[in-house]
Amino acid sequence: EEYNAQLLAKGVESIDFSKIDGLFKKAEDGHNVTVVLRTHGIEKELLDSFNGYSEKCPRFKVVDCACPYVKKIHKIASENSGKGQIFILIGHSEHPEVRSIVSYSNGEYKVFNSADELEIYLKSENLSDFTVNMAAQTTQNLQEWKKCQKILKKYCTNSKIFDTICSVTEKRQTEATELCRGVDLMLVIGGKDS
Repeated sequence: EEYNAQLLAKGVESIDFSKIDGLFKKAEDGHNVTVVLRTHGIEKELLDSFNGYSEKCPRFKVVDCACPYVKKIHKIASENSGKGQIFILIGHSEHPEVRSIVSYSNGEYKVFNSADELEIYLKSENLSDFTVNMAAQTTQNLQEWKKCQKILKKYCTNSKIFDTICSVTEKRQTEATELCRGVDLMLVIGGKDS
C-alpha cells in the first residue's frame, strides 16, 4: 500500500474499466493521458478499443505491459480455436490472465481449474470430431498441469498440448518443493491469491 500511495502522489492511479470513457474525454480535451495495461493482459476487444482510440487521438497513449508469455498464449488461443477445434485452458476462470486469454479464442473454449474437472468433462463429451488444443495459465501448478496432460492424452488422440507455464513459475515451484523436503516449516510471504 505504501508503494501505491507513492504512485498516487505522483498522479498515477489504478482504475477500473468503467472510467475509460472519462479518460478518452480527457484526452480529447487536450490532456495527455497514458494508460499502462497490466501484465496479465486484458480482453482482446478492450485492447483493440484502446489501440483504436490511441490511433485517433495522439494524446491518448497505451503502454501494453502484458507479459510475453501471456501474449504467446493469446496467439495460441487465436490460432488453435475455431471450426472443428476446442480450446481448453487450465487455470482459474476468474483470473484476469485467463479472461484475457480466452478472449482471443475464435470458437468454443473451456476453462478448467483442475485435472478432475477436465476429466469429468472429457468423460461426458464425445469429442471425436474435434481437435482439442490445451494450454495452461502461466502460473498454473506444475503437478496439476502434468495430470491434465495425461488425462487429455487418455481421452483425445487428436489433440495438441502447449506447455505455457512460465519458466520462472516452474522454477519457483520446483525450488519450493525441494526446499520443503529439507525443512520442518516453510513460510511463504505474499498474497494468498497470487
